[in-house]
Amino acid sequence: MSQQDYGGLGDKSYAHYQHKLAPADNWTTRCFTLDDFSRPSWTPVESIDVGMILEHINAIYLVPDLTDEHGGTATISVKSLTLLP
Repeated sequence: MSQQDYGGLGDKSYAHYQHKLAPADNWTTRCFTLDDFSRPSWTPVESIDVGMILEHINAIYLVPDLTDEHGGTATISVKSLTLLP
């Protein structure tokens, strides 16, 4: 989840909140809460964690867990995404 406090309008670290899901070869249902999200390990020390502020979330990104070191390819398929209050 991208939060304006860390992006271009904030500290410019782009240290978002993320939750990694294990890969699956078949359709699965995953449920998780906001408490399951954390900031990535590469977050700069000077980027102060103000906590997740729902009103400041400006985007939700679904991305594969690929790295520059290992490279690779991935396909992400989503049938449905439901956000609950």
